Amino acid sequence: MRRMLWPIGCALLLATPPLRAAEDKPTPPLVVPVWPGDAPGSESWTRKEVEYRNDWDHKTMVRNVVRPTLTAFLPDRSKATGTAVIICPGGAFRFLSWESEGTEVAEWLRARGVAAFVLKYRLTDTGATAEEFREAMKELASVMANRDRPDEARKAVEELASADGRQAVKVVRRNAAEWGIAPDRIGVMGFSAGGMVTMGVVMNHDADSRPNFAAPIYGGRTGDAKIPADAPPLFILCASDDDFAAKSSVDLYSAWKNAGRPAELHLYSKGGHGFGMNKRGLPVDSWIERFGDWLGAQGLLKPAEAKAKKTADSSPVTFNKQIAPLLFKHCVECHRPGEVAPFSLLTYADAKKRAKLLQTVVSEREMPPWKIVEGHGAFVGERRLTVEEIDRIGRWAEQGAPEGDPGDLPAAPKFAEGWRLGKPDIVITMPRPFEVPADGPDVYRNFVFKLDVPKGKYIKAAEYRPANRRVVHHGLMAVDTTGRARKEDDADPAPGYKGSGNIPGELFPGGMATWTPGRDPIPLADGMSMPWKPNADLVLQLHLHPSGKPEVEQSSVGFYLTDQPPQRSSTDLLLINQKIDIAPGDKSYRTRDELTLPIDMEVVGVFPHMHLIGRDIKVTAHPPQGKPFSLLWIDDWNFDWQNFYQYVAPVKLAAGTRVVVEAVHDNSADNPRNPSQPPKRVTWGEETTNEMTIVFLQVAPAREPEFRKLAEALRSRMLGAIVAKPSDVIK
Repeated sequence: MRRMLWPIGCALLLATPPLRAAEDKPTPPLVVPVWPGDAPGSESWTRKEVEYRNDWDHKTMVRNVVRPTLTAFLPDRSKATGTAVIICPGGAFRFLSWESEGTEVAEWLRARGVAAFVLKYRLTDTGATAEEFREAMKELASVMANRDRPDEARKAVEELASADGRQAVKVVRRNAAEWGIAPDRIGVMGFSAGGMVTMGVVMNHDADSRPNFAAPIYGGRTGDAKIPADAPPLFILCASDDDFAAKSSVDLYSAWKNAGRPAELHLYSKGGHGFGMNKRGLPVDSWIERFGDWLGAQGLLKPAEAKAKKTADSSPVTFNKQIAPLLFKHCVECHRPGEVAPFSLLTYADAKKRAKLLQTVVSEREMPPWKIVEGHGAFVGERRLTVEEIDRIGRWAEQGAPEGDPGDLPAAPKFAEGWRLGKPDIVITMPRPFEVPADGPDVYRNFVFKLDVPKGKYIKAAEYRPANRRVVHHGLMAVDTTGRARKEDDADPAPGYKGSGNIPGELFPGGMATWTPGRDPIPLADGMSMPWKPNADLVLQLHLHPSGKPEVEQSSVGFYLTDQPPQRSSTDLLLINQKIDIAPGDKSYRTRDELTLPIDMEVVGVFPHMHLIGRDIKVTAHPPQGKPFSLLWIDDWNFDWQNFYQYVAPVKLAAGTRVVVEAVHDNSADNPRNPSQPPKRVTWGEETTNEMTIVFLQVAPAREPEFRKLAEALRSRMLGAIVAKPSDVIK
């Protein structure tokens, strides 16, 4: 007879009414939302969460979770070790065994100075009534009885649950200081289905959401995924008579050891599946004591604060030795005299008076301004602090921001006064300065230029130079062949004419299209150059913001030419959804678009675009064979920090790959970036207060002769594209 508590429990649920109101439920000390709004991917879910007690052991269960939360069990500060564990209860993705695999574990950990957080992750729908729940459990029993039958309900929700787990790690790490937790001592423990969630958290490449240790308990697997080179230590535990998880637990241990990563396996002879904190008169009853032993052997039950204090006493964090190198590398490109940032960080005096502010903005990842979620593309010029670097800045601020030994201070970076790419071949400058008012709303202004590129020459790079960096937020460049921009310019007596969040014409290809503070100019990729049509106009759109006093701006753009015509065809694929109509108060308005690639190609870079109430934008590749993978994800969109992102190495995509963009807009009063309070209806449009969902992908065909096939597909789909191919060269 199989020894499986979990299936037996399901059988009892089928035999008796499964729902009974929970009585005398204690109020948890702290319940924290995992996501700032609706969880991405389930915004349309309307089912109601249900909490009940099982009739067979009278312990609390939870089902129909829509809004993930963390219930915190924080130890007394005098006993706190600084270690934290996020607990993922099991339940076949249909329910959560909230007590025996959740709160009871949390209480045991809290008593030993470990901060514990029980995660409610998203589950499949098991119905609103007791009868519907019984039917869902019958379906589960059928799946368990026939191992060859795919569990469609689990497949539909497992990745969403794993995303909840990864976000939970971020939440705990970002609040570590407030909760008395060391950010490098955060682990995840999961039971059964929660073990699968745990491994979904572990097997990701985002350092900010990966735990420092993990404990899959009778659950968890790696599949075919490659184990990260810096994968965390594992504590693996199961019973050998567990028909569901014994083999996968042993396989997981072997995979970890074969990858050269630390792991410990505990395999009890008896215990079945789903024992949790229940006592059965077997050696497995003391399993959590073995987990405590393992934590102790890892040094995780010794107070982290005492360890940090000892380190701080012997080797304090100082500006000259540890902080200045970080600021020089990531910050002073903008935070120096004459640049767009509101203050300088070049000197100790500059940084000391803003030490607490620095601690806050880096811990919340507001600065440096790099919006792409880690693990979703490797890009040129990435600005991202590691968890250790963030902790270093925080400790420096908490220690009183000491200066340190002057001999430790590295030389400050030198910034070129001239052009970063050297002397340009062509320089165009605004004929007259534009007056920026002292205050009021931001200004968008389009300036139109004639650009004379000699015959036989092609544009390889462009470098924008503002004259007054205090007022220029960002710039965009486009090509207008219609003459419309010049007519608008001629009709306005002031330099240029009024712009908006959109720009007329077609954007320059690749990194030439955009300028933001601190961004280096990037030439087009190898084998690529841009022909110029003699009758075209250059449109430069500037986003200008008042500085508090009247200012002027008179920008220049330098162009770098080459004799080499384009050897590789290039185009910008456009993903766009214009069917936008967002009702006031809608927190999670979703749009999407997709296209299927007709040929093999390489993605060189990506430029996403939304307006003020954009919240989240993701670009995913779905190859005809293999698993989908992310090309880019920004989960905290900020209109002020839009940019073109060029990959360190082009991303190869096979013919038949579907490229999908999914975006979320937040038109609620809770959105601090919403320009309308109370919110108003928002539709597609060019004004900043309208909205857009747009992604440009700069691509090149893998085989040049196939470019025409791509161009035809673009035309048939009525996509806007900038094409620079050998056959289009102007002689």
